[in-house]
Amino acid sequence: MFGSTVLITSATGHVLIDGGLPESAPLIARKIEALGFHLRHVKLLLNSHAHFDHAGGLAELQRLSGAKVAVHPWSATVLAEGTSPPSDPQYGTGIPFPPLRRVSMVREGAVLRAGPLR
Repeated sequence: MFGSTVLITSATGHVLIDGGLPESAPLIARKIEALGFHLRHVKLLLNSHAHFDHAGGLAELQRLSGAKVAVHPWSATVLAEGTSPPSDPQYGTGIPFPPLRRVSMVREGAVLRAGPLR
C-alpha cells in the first residue's frame, strides 16, 4: 500500500523518504509509531520522484508531522499542483493527489540536514 517509504532515524530527528499513495499516510504514521518512533520527530520529508504512488501521502504526512518538505525543482511544481504535467511519461496514468503548499526546492548536490543526519 505504501511501496518504498523509508524512515531514517536519529536521536534528534528523522527523515522520511516518500509518502506512498494518498490513502497510505495514516498507515505510514501508525507504522512509524508502532516502531517506537514519533511522527512529530520527523523533521524532513523527501520525495524520490513526484508520482502519485510516491508523493500522494506527503501533504497529510507534512500536516501530521510539521516536517519540512525538500524536493527537486521539477518535483516542487508537480507537488504544488497535485498531478503530473503532460511532459511526464506517466501523465494520465496516475491519480491526482493533495497538493503541498510549503515545499523547499533543493538543487542537485545540496546537503540536507535533520538533526545529525546529512
